[in-house]
Amino acid sequence: MNKLITFYFFITFLSAQWSSDILSPQFIGNGIMPQVASTSDNGVYVAWLTDGNYHIYVQRFDQLGIPQFGDSGILISDNDNASWIAVYHLNIIVDGNDNVVISTVDQRTGNWEVYAWKLNPDGLLLWGEDGIVITDESTSNMSPRLTIADDNSVIVTSSHNDGEVLFQRISPDGQLLWNQ
Repeated sequence: MNKLITFYFFITFLSAQWSSDILSPQFIGNGIMPQVASTSDNGVYVAWLTDGNYHIYVQRFDQLGIPQFGDSGILISDNDNASWIAVYHLNIIVDGNDNVVISTVDQRTGNWEVYAWKLNPDGLLLWGEDGIVITDESTSNMSPRLTIADDNSVIVTSSHNDGEVLFQRISPDGQLLWNQ
């Protein structure tokens, strides 16, 4: 039995991907403003923006640090973001089913609006390629923040027109629940 346990730890050690060298941390991809959220199986999701055009990427790592979405992650959004301000509005959170929810702002309509995406552990975009539109007010909407409710619905808050606070609840399957 001891040989079996020793063999298991040896194989686990050999297959681990997490870097233990502080001079050589694990490379995820090129970008800025990384955000991390843990999963129930001791893995993590990492989301980040590319520098300059502010496209959103996400990568899932299992408990051994092995990337689950290829070498460079999954592109979540390549919508227009014409300003550095996008770096302050990226948020991620993991629900009770280990799906990751990502919110940010972009300018696909010409105005800053808030959007959210949900991705399952296999990399499937559950709320569609374009995500869910949280605000559509033709004015400045920013600063989204997320939380997960006990039923796995997502509550998103944001600021509207630099002075009002808005919030919305999204069902686990992507339906807007409040004020519709």
